Amino acid sequence: MKYPEKEPVKVVFRRAEARVAFMPQSGIRCDRVADGEGPVAQLNRVSDSGSEGSGFEPQRGHRATQVAQNSEMKRVLGFLTDLAQNNNREWFTANKERYQQALAIFTQLSEQFIAGLQQFDDTMPGITPKDCMWRIYRDTRFSKDKTPYKDHFGVYPCAGQPGRPQTMGKKSDRAGYYLHIQPGQCMFAAGMWCPNTDLTNAVRRELQANYEEMEEIMAAAPFQRYFGDFDQTCMLKRVPAGYDADFPHPDWLRQKWFIISTPFTDKEVCAPDFLDHLLDVARAAKPMNDFLNYTFEEYGEFPDRR
Repeated sequence: MKYPEKEPVKVVFRRAEARVAFMPQSGIRCDRVADGEGPVAQLNRVSDSGSEGSGFEPQRGHRATQVAQNSEMKRVLGFLTDLAQNNNREWFTANKERYQQALAIFTQLSEQFIAGLQQFDDTMPGITPKDCMWRIYRDTRFSKDKTPYKDHFGVYPCAGQPGRPQTMGKKSDRAGYYLHIQPGQCMFAAGMWCPNTDLTNAVRRELQANYEEMEEIMAAAPFQRYFGDFDQTCMLKRVPAGYDADFPHPDWLRQKWFIISTPFTDKEVCAPDFLDHLLDVARAAKPMNDFLNYTFEEYGEFPDRR
């Protein structure tokens, strides 16, 4: 297939030597891991703070609640810091009250995050933090790492299949929004992580057939401000067989998952306006999620994540 020549879309990669642990179920590796941690990817990122107006219309009392809630995020980060240094059952039992307080604060932030998403993403009705959050307890049965607790909190608001609420949030295979809270490694991500083979190939075919639409999505100023392009941490070495070798974006076809991400500093997470900043970033990611979810719907149902 002959593709028209044109000016390439400028893609800004904000990468550095520092590594940041990634995404749902937190931590994120490309293959499903036996300990139930979900995928774990290492992303090279540096923070690029600075958020212009979010466009999110706060409800009555939203600002006061947000200020109070985010002032408590220091307690969440403090607890997670201490847990990472004392990841054993004896310490956790002695600090169970601190855990419950930190969990309550993060759950409140998750509720506000979901409510904000519902203002501009109409696929989100009925989703609750319970659908989207993971337990802190690790399944260590088949893992060499026997530490009993995760050292982060994560929430993944994501639509499920119509009429099937059990497929919402962390059990969804659709593209969604992920917030990861971990001292020094906080981040936002969006897209599809670890899709099965059929879904992966469906997205590749859609990208190849409608690459100009994705170019427009990625060229938009809000997208460039926070993301740039798909993360390149889990890719095939070459374009898979059956796809056009002359495709203008071969890296898109090499993807094993379709994820974008941006980091937050601990200072940003604890700032009074963090929720507005978070929703601004999520809004910038929505057009890409819409593209991926259209593919999901166009190609039919795929097996649920379990």
